[in-house]
Amino acid sequence: MKLVIGASGQDGLILSRALALRGERVVAIGSNRSRERGVESILPEIEWLFSSPTGELPLGRIKGRPDQIFHFAGDSSVWNSWAKPFASMPKNLELSVGAMDFAIESEAHLVLAGSSEMYSRRQLVVSESTPLFPSSPYGVSKAAAFEMSRLLREKGVLKSSNLVMFNHESPLRNSEFLTKKLVRQLIDLSAGKRNELTLRNKVATKDFSWAPDFVRVMTGVNLLDLNEDFVLASSESSSVEQLALAGLDIMGLEAEILQTESSAELPQINPTGDPSKAEMRLGFKKTNGGKQLMQKLIDLELRAIGLSEMDSTKLFVSALAEEALT
Repeated sequence: MKLVIGASGQDGLILSRALALRGERVVAIGSNRSRERGVESILPEIEWLFSSPTGELPLGRIKGRPDQIFHFAGDSSVWNSWAKPFASMPKNLELSVGAMDFAIESEAHLVLAGSSEMYSRRQLVVSESTPLFPSSPYGVSKAAAFEMSRLLREKGVLKSSNLVMFNHESPLRNSEFLTKKLVRQLIDLSAGKRNELTLRNKVATKDFSWAPDFVRVMTGVNLLDLNEDFVLASSESSSVEQLALAGLDIMGLEAEILQTESSAELPQINPTGDPSKAEMRLGFKKTNGGKQLMQKLIDLELRAIGLSEMDSTKLFVSALAEEALT
């Protein structure tokens, strides 16, 4: 049995569907808010449990012992973590420690989702041996969980793999995420609903990947037997403006790209990741380049035009999970 904690987010939905397609019994824990939005109807083939209104995980209600636990739960918004650093940071760490404790009790292998936010905002290449240097309260919470997992693993009490996951995108991102905003603007531009693209910071660069590439690693049988850490990334840096230009080119459009805030006040350069170990040990295959990513995002969003939000989500989850299994 596989347990997915934080199953109502992008990675959790794709992974839960992929595991179910592979014939696994999947128990998924979603947020209380996701239950109100009807997430159970998106994946009715898996067993759903939900956190309490205050965020506590219902681990005591799980029937049976998982052999593998995937932990994604927490507030993944960097901006939210800066707005309320003394609320989101300890809550994220509390959820991660709860997952570790349950993994030890169940004698299960824990896959813990890490983030590039665990490293400084400077131009460097991150590998599994790069020293942690968090760049946000969110990054601090992920780094603390990462180190706790490694410490418990070294002491022989926890079986775990930490995945340092750089930005990985899909149409399942919520409306506050950059790529979702950008593709929606491109579609509106194509429909004549707007005349330009508006970006908060067009010069910022990030290492962008395609979410199913990461989920493919998580569904692999090799990961279950490896108590090691892995970096998942594209190893390429793309600016937000490059993504926008790629989108315009794909859709055959021309438009001015506007920036709403001063570049001097915003982070511009972020780390890239070195996925060579994951490529060698886990068969990781990355999506290369911002244009390839934008093509995938636009293709799926165009397929969903005219569908309800629920039907769009079902379409996205199904397509992304099937791709992750290929």
